[in-house]
Amino acid sequence: MVVGCSEMFSDSALSALSNAAFFLNSMDALCLGPELINIRTKMQLQRFISPLSAREKLLWKLFAIFSAPVFWVLFGVFRAASRKRRRARCNVPAV
Repeated sequence: MVVGCSEMFSDSALSALSNAAFFLNSMDALCLGPELINIRTKMQLQRFISPLSAREKLLWKLFAIFSAPVFWVLFGVFRAASRKRRRARCNVPAV
């Protein structure tokens, strides 16, 4: 395979629509033979994350900040209640 410029295989140029498919198909043809060149007919999808509104950003920030402490507080309350029930069941004095 002879290509006139190596710039078409750079990261920015491979994201273009036809360069990635051309590169992958040419590698298949060179390495694997002609029987597999027709397998790759669909283009690769680019999936973008949609921008968040200010309210959604605030909600995610609050969730990230408060979820772990709330979890540990609930875990501590549950643990203390279970220890208290166990002590009451066994008649062991509290320390």
